[in-house]
Amino acid sequence: MEVKTYEDIEKMFKDLEEQRKLAIEAFNNCTEKQKALKEGDVFVTIVYDLVILNKIQKLDPEDEKEFEHAKSMGYVFVKAWSNAVPEGETGSVHRSQALFQIIDSKKYKAERIIDTFLAIWESGEMISMDDLRWADEDGCVVKL
Repeated sequence: MEVKTYEDIEKMFKDLEEQRKLAIEAFNNCTEKQKALKEGDVFVTIVYDLVILNKIQKLDPEDEKEFEHAKSMGYVFVKAWSNAVPEGETGSVHRSQALFQIIDSKKYKAERIIDTFLAIWESGEMISMDDLRWADEDGCVVKL
């Protein structure tokens, strides 16, 4: 994680505005499947070769209003699990980062995939692209 410092507040606001524009542009370039992700959906992101399982969460009514601006730029509120945080943590992720969705058309298989990923992380192992291919072969992973 990069910590950024600014010489003055104007430069900080200019940088924030640029980040906002980039987020909106990324949202506009999202696939229809990425835009259609909704509460309860589970999707995969990969950051620095770290596979992350994200589940879109419902916000409390008081937090919903605060998060509205971020939602308009394409962010979703998630609980995320990875090898780095196998117990999961909450935060936000941009829809454009969603690579695969674990679908419930075969619910028992989708749940098994999620449980398998969580067990791998809890044991201290990493999820690889081979694991994603295995999940895809089960018919429970859709490329976004």
